[in-house]
Amino acid sequence: MLGLGQKTGIPLSGESPGVLPGPEWLSKANPRARWSNGFTANTAIGQGDVLASPLQMAIVTAAIANGGIVYYPRLIDRIVAQDGSVVSKEPPRVRANLIADAGLTEAQIAEVRKGMWNVVNDGGGTAGRARNENMCTAGKTGTAQFWRSGKKDNHTWFISFAPYDDPEYVVVTFVQGAKSGGGVSAPIAAKILKDISAYKNGEDVTLAALEPAQGNFLFTESMDFGREAPAANKLSEDAEVAENPSAEAQENRPPATPSVREDADARGRVNNSPQPKQAPPKPEPTPTPSPRTNPIQNIFNLISGRKAAVDGANQKPKPEKPKNR
Repeated sequence: MLGLGQKTGIPLSGESPGVLPGPEWLSKANPRARWSNGFTANTAIGQGDVLASPLQMAIVTAAIANGGIVYYPRLIDRIVAQDGSVVSKEPPRVRANLIADAGLTEAQIAEVRKGMWNVVNDGGGTAGRARNENMCTAGKTGTAQFWRSGKKDNHTWFISFAPYDDPEYVVVTFVQGAKSGGGVSAPIAAKILKDISAYKNGEDVTLAALEPAQGNFLFTESMDFGREAPAANKLSEDAEVAENPSAEAQENRPPATPSVREDADARGRVNNSPQPKQAPPKPEPTPTPSPRTNPIQNIFNLISGRKAAVDGANQKPKPEKPKNR
């Protein structure tokens, strides 16, 4: 329904459908492999064999921003004549409705939107550098580890929409060879949204090409554009905000213990009950080997013992001497 793993249909050459892995896809890509829960988990977090374009992720972000309507993208909104009259305007095409078609609820989509707001505006979020004082922004960072010719080459993402209460814009930034989405991709999106706001307010926004930079294999650490992220925005009063710990509390938080366990199947292959740790078995004492003896010496001792017994039997007792009276 979101269009992942499919071409968007936008009139651009060379578009790739990407990959949304599943059992059918795996049977074709690797007939010897079998789909498992591990593949499901990897796919759910966008790792493994998942491939998506920035345009596809912009479609996903727009659906979250507008409350669940998935649209086909287009390059032209309307055609206007020189006198200002609209020559042509086609209504946007709807791909799916996540509420009517997928069974999601408005509350579930609102929860995702609120989570994206927290990513940018909460003290412990990963995209604090995407805060925009002119447009309250919501978003999500992502860093996919990628290896190219034996060298680590991250793919860093930031998907966002703004303003939060009444979304008008979706900005998706993708940076190859950066350290993190929060440190590089998010500030780029903030710069774009800031300039959009300035343009709407009648300010002069100058666009200029950058000089080509010499490439290297070092990660881009951060982007700032000479700006500091403003203080955290306040969510609108009509939205519910869960209580979130401060950044310091999150840093000092003990490691979380996973609480989601899989139920056993019909054959009982999954054991959810924690097994008590058993003490390692004590090593059995090594028996002390009996001293090795010389077999020739044994035979000699045996013969000597028999000879002594025979001599003792043949020996006659000596007569006792008479005692003097």
